[in-house]
Amino acid sequence: MNTKKTTLDRPTLTLPGFYNIPEATFSLQSNSTTASGSTGVPIQVSFSNNRPKKPLQPLVQADYIIKTNPEKNHTMLINVSALVFINTEAKSIIDKDGIQVLWNNDPDDLQFKIAYNAPEIAACNFYAYQVNFSVSYPVSKTISDGVVTITTCLVNEDPTTSRGTKTTVQPTTGVNPKYN
Repeated sequence: MNTKKTTLDRPTLTLPGFYNIPEATFSLQSNSTTASGSTGVPIQVSFSNNRPKKPLQPLVQADYIIKTNPEKNHTMLINVSALVFINTEAKSIIDKDGIQVLWNNDPDDLQFKIAYNAPEIAACNFYAYQVNFSVSYPVSKTISDGVVTITTCLVNEDPTTSRGTKTTVQPTTGVNPKYN
């Protein structure tokens, strides 16, 4: 898998109230990886009918862990892995400009925007890209029940046509997320 950081030397999408997550990574998913690390044929998803110009909703998995420092301050770390489907015609633009991840840093209504700089066209063929990122923010003990939801949207150059999904964030498997 050829993983790339989302930090780019290009103009980035700016949305009021949203901040860039420069540590995010993305990769075009393929059916195999060779010993040299180069990928095989990209995974392509095809539908029998064209999808309108709106992006497809991402498939999202998210988990969290709550960490407590020696001063008893609590921080929630949320790890997100999203599978996004972008029309095959945009591959050369994604290869050149990459994918950007933004978030609103609002614990009461966490929203993430997975953005790319290509116009949407009616299409029935899409490549699957995996996007991974983490965010953390201070929390109080009231969050200990673990009920946290996030909204993740795929956004093209026109953010008004974005499509999103709401995901319940689960405790990290094998780790007790309760406070120490």
